[in-house]
Amino acid sequence: MSAPAGAPTAPWPVLIVDDDESTLQLTGIVLSPMRVDGHPLDLAFARSAAEARALLASRTFAVAVVDVVMETDHAGLDLVQELAAEPRHRLMGLVLRTGQAGSLPESRVVQDYRIADYWPKEELSPSRIRARIAGLLRGHATARQLEAEADERGRLIQEVHHRVYNNLQVVSSMLSLQAAHASSADARQALIEGGMRVRTIAIVHHQLYHGQRLGRVDLASYVRSLALSVMQTLAPHAALSFALDPLASTIETAVPVGLMLNELLTNAAKYALRAAESPLPAGRAGIGADIAIALAARGGSAVLSVTDAGPGLGPAGAAPRGTGVGWQLLTALAGQLRGEVRTDSGPTGLRVEIVWPLAEVPA
Repeated sequence: MSAPAGAPTAPWPVLIVDDDESTLQLTGIVLSPMRVDGHPLDLAFARSAAEARALLASRTFAVAVVDVVMETDHAGLDLVQELAAEPRHRLMGLVLRTGQAGSLPESRVVQDYRIADYWPKEELSPSRIRARIAGLLRGHATARQLEAEADERGRLIQEVHHRVYNNLQVVSSMLSLQAAHASSADARQALIEGGMRVRTIAIVHHQLYHGQRLGRVDLASYVRSLALSVMQTLAPHAALSFALDPLASTIETAVPVGLMLNELLTNAAKYALRAAESPLPAGRAGIGADIAIALAARGGSAVLSVTDAGPGLGPAGAAPRGTGVGWQLLTALAGQLRGEVRTDSGPTGLRVEIVWPLAEVPA
């Protein structure tokens, strides 16, 4: 039978930790002749938890068999806890072995410690030890194979995000080029806004490509990057301020959030910044920047707001400015997230909030 894909091409590294010399010698005699899936065992011995730590500082092992009582009554337990918490040793099969099983019940040990097996010394014959070691080594090989496959899937997904980003950038550039040759101002504006919407989606894929966790978007970073990109196109001299709480989301949430932010910034650039070229109405003090962008968690909801120092909505009861495609898209996207759009036209200008339920994001 061929070896598992995760099996090593060299001997299997196995660590035996025990302060009893006779136990170490007998374990070596039992395990030395073994071959698992065609490969022998490379046995390393440590006579204390401290000696084991020195070995583990420079090596990784497929399996470690650790005695409970060594320098102290719980030296082995402490060592196993340390190894279980160390990412570098996450695939190592940990075995606790004790000559005092009665004082350390198996049920409690298995529950309280991340171990693969528990061996009372007097209960295991040489053949049982060899069988259990073989099973642990094959389990280690399987874990390695699964991790390698997960890494490969991750690389493929990142490559997909990278290619989607590049393709969307091409589409956005084509729309910008077409806008430069549009026959009318309305057509030119429509092409520019369409290109920016495409770029909004591209930036999500760019962040996922560079992110550490697949499928998890750093929403604060995304909002900042997108806002700077949009305003660089629409109003490069505009002053922006940010108050962004750290929030994570999935791509399913980030895309509509980004599209909504794009619409709000486009609207602000079209109406508020244009109006700001003339004096503000009496009583308007401004907001300390041309546009203020905030992201926060409020109770069980996420809130994205864009505030500008423009003329606001106009007289009470007037229709919101920008009642065309952009505003329709804004309300439709908010509904997609089971959220809502709120407006407040006050002394500092217009504030538009998008509020949607916070959803749990996979780690």
